[in-house]
Amino acid sequence: MGPGMFVASVIALLAVCFQSAGISPLSILGITTLEAPPDVPQAKAATKEKRPPKRQPSRKNAKPIDPDCIDDDGNCEAWASSGECENNKLYMHANCRASCQVCNGGKPPPLKKNNCADTNENCATWAAIGECQSNPGYMLTQCPVTCKMCQSDTCKDDWDDCAERCRGPATSNFSESWACYYEPELVKKCAWTCGACKEHRFDKPECKRDPDAKQAVHPGDVNKIFQRIVDEVPGVEVLSSEPWVLTIDDFVSSEEADAIIKAGSNSGSSWARSQAGDGVQASRTSSTAWCSGRCLRDGTVQAVEQRVTDLLGGIPMEHAEPMQVLRYETGQFYKTHHDQNSPRSSAWGPRMFTIFIYVGDGYTGGETAFPRLNLTVGAKKGRAAIWTSILDSDPYQRDDRTDHEALPVESGVKFGVNYWIHMWPFRTKSGSTCGNQAYIQNWY
Repeated sequence: MGPGMFVASVIALLAVCFQSAGISPLSILGITTLEAPPDVPQAKAATKEKRPPKRQPSRKNAKPIDPDCIDDDGNCEAWASSGECENNKLYMHANCRASCQVCNGGKPPPLKKNNCADTNENCATWAAIGECQSNPGYMLTQCPVTCKMCQSDTCKDDWDDCAERCRGPATSNFSESWACYYEPELVKKCAWTCGACKEHRFDKPECKRDPDAKQAVHPGDVNKIFQRIVDEVPGVEVLSSEPWVLTIDDFVSSEEADAIIKAGSNSGSSWARSQAGDGVQASRTSSTAWCSGRCLRDGTVQAVEQRVTDLLGGIPMEHAEPMQVLRYETGQFYKTHHDQNSPRSSAWGPRMFTIFIYVGDGYTGGETAFPRLNLTVGAKKGRAAIWTSILDSDPYQRDDRTDHEALPVESGVKFGVNYWIHMWPFRTKSGSTCGNQAYIQNWY
């Protein structure tokens, strides 16, 4: 037995002996002492942070759940919350494995129902845009109810088989909450599984969709739209058909590209740091100018918007967010993300399609990469890249395969234009008090 194993064994034996005598093992070991409270601390009061704190390392390769991932001491969670996992690694990692997250692939253990609460009023909004998956280091610990780590007294299921009742078919990519939008009783009896607790839904009559508005696509329409583009539009290159990713060279002329940059820079909003989700993030370093006012009345911009409508088979530009003009300086980037970040029951529904147009030249780098598809779109002035963010079989479900990133600009300045197309009209609702949130008025 090596010296390390011997020491660890002695520590574990001492811990058992002194714990039975009601003595803190940390004080006996002569390690930094800690007065642990008798009960696990309750969640802190909600704060008003704009976005979750800095992302933690990705947990894509997390190990499966370990049934032996437990704490050997009732004070472990309190000690861990006070930093003892790092200060007293030798003892804590051996006896407080769950609280120190050294098992289960680093995923925090589920909390008990009576000791579970979100600590931030923005949890529901963040979860709706995918933060539980992309920012687990913060979200799974600070928003455990919303991220389905545990149920609370105000957000729980009344039935034991809610997971099975709510799960969708294969065509919905086995969505966890598919049936919740078709069976009203599930919203009441399976509120936690459905994400339909009062914390997760908002009540604003003015954000109800216009009853005369038409849904842009139905099951099967995504493939029809993209196949028609391939069959009828000159210069199309199919990079992927499952899911769809296309490029069209010379979608805008060089003169149109220059006019778009000028209109966006001078007639729209002022240039400002781009946001990722609903706030400034280190993952995105570009600048944005939104096309508004005189920019939207610019003749070139209107011509391009009509071209986008025609490309998508007549979906009105009312369904599109205003044109976003982007500027990437040398070294700037946008790390891997997904464009569909709108709740199903938001005023405008999910983002369905992205049309990204490269409108600048004289730079290197800045390509658009799709890591899950192992493909990269080269940046070329006038080129449009078009992809889907939703499933053809169920257009309310996100297609995670179109995660993508803007690679760093190596030299010069890159300019681009984004159009995001929603299921329901966007422009009339976005100017009101409606946000990117789930509203009960649009649940069914």
